[in-house]
Amino acid sequence: MGKQGPYGTTLLGRDTPQNRKLFPDGPFGTIDVAASECALDRCPHYHYKDDAAPDKSLETPIHLLIASFRDQLCPRTLHNAFKRAQNPKRIFIRIIEQTQADSDMIDDAGCWDRYCKDYNPNCIKDGHDKQTQTIHVDSSKSKGPTDARSKLSAMIHYDYVHATDPDKVGLHPVNVNDFCLQTDSHMDFSDDYDTGLIAMFHRTENDYAVLSTYVTDIEFNNKDPKVVPNLCMVEFTSSIRNWGTKQCTKLVRPKMTNAMWGAGLSFHRCHAELNVPVDPYLDEVFDGEEGSRGLRFFTHGYDVYAPDKVLVTHDYHTHQGNPIVHTWGRHGGENKHEDRWVWNRDIEEARTRGIETGV
Repeated sequence: MGKQGPYGTTLLGRDTPQNRKLFPDGPFGTIDVAASECALDRCPHYHYKDDAAPDKSLETPIHLLIASFRDQLCPRTLHNAFKRAQNPKRIFIRIIEQTQADSDMIDDAGCWDRYCKDYNPNCIKDGHDKQTQTIHVDSSKSKGPTDARSKLSAMIHYDYVHATDPDKVGLHPVNVNDFCLQTDSHMDFSDDYDTGLIAMFHRTENDYAVLSTYVTDIEFNNKDPKVVPNLCMVEFTSSIRNWGTKQCTKLVRPKMTNAMWGAGLSFHRCHAELNVPVDPYLDEVFDGEEGSRGLRFFTHGYDVYAPDKVLVTHDYHTHQGNPIVHTWGRHGGENKHEDRWVWNRDIEEARTRGIETGV
C-alpha cells in the first residue's frame, strides 16, 4: 500500500484495465495522508475536553437517531446498540418508524415490540423503555428518507429547547455538548463503540468535527479491520450524489474529507444537529440528500472526517435484498399513525417570527 505517511495512506485507484477505460490518466496508486494543520489562533476550535479522558467519557449522553422504513432488521439494531455499548444507560434512541397499518408482515411488526419479544424480554426491567422513543408514521404517507431524518432533527431540537421542563421533554434533555449519532435501521456496532466513537472524535482535536462515511459491511463487525472506507467520490446528476468510497490504511486519526457526508453514519456534538438539521423540505429526495447536508455542514463551520476505525457496520446484503424496504413513496390513503407533528411547532414558530421581523 505504499510508504506510511504521518497519518496513514489513502488509495487513489487500482491500476486495472477496467479503471484505465474509465480514467485513462488515473490517478492510481496511493498517497500519504497529510496532517490537517491550522494556526493556533484560528482553526480548529478545540476547547471542550470534559469527556476527552476515557474515564470521563462514560456518562456523556449519546442520542441515536434512526429512520426506519418497514425494516425487519430494526429490532436487531436496537438490540446491538444497547448490548454493545460500554455504558448502555447513556444511549437514548429516537426512531421514526414507517410501517404499514393493519399489516401482519414481519416488516411491520414494530421495532420496539420485536426487540422486547425476540431479543430482550427484560427490556422494561433494564429501563430501555425510558431510553427509547418511537414515532409511528404510516408508510403510505412516507415522503422519503430525508423527510424522516428531518423529523429526528426536530425531535432533538424539541428536547433541547425544553430541556429544563420535564413535563415537555419527549425522551431525554439534550445538551449542545451531548453526542448525536445518526445511522440506518439495519446496523451493528463493535463492542464499546460508544466510548470508541468519543475517543475518535477527540482525535480530530476539533469541536466542530463530524465523523461520517459509507460504513463497512456487517461481516467485518468487531474485527477491527485496518482498512477503512474513505468517502471521496461524487457524481453530478440533477444534484450532487455520493458515488462511492476509496480506502485508507494505517490511519492514526480521522481523515478530513470536508463536505463528503454519508447519511448511514454521522457522529458529532449535538450542536451540529441543532445548527445544521436535516432539511425538512426535501420530500421524496434520495439522491442529493447527502451532498446537501455535507455542504451545509461545511458552510456552517463543521469539518467532516472519515473515521479511522470501523466501529459501526451495515447489513447491506439482508437489507438491500428485501424488496419491501424499497417501496417508500406517497401512495395516498388515510394516515392511521402520527399526523400531528408537535416537534416541529417550535421550529415553525421561530421561522415565522424570523420572516415577520426580517431576521
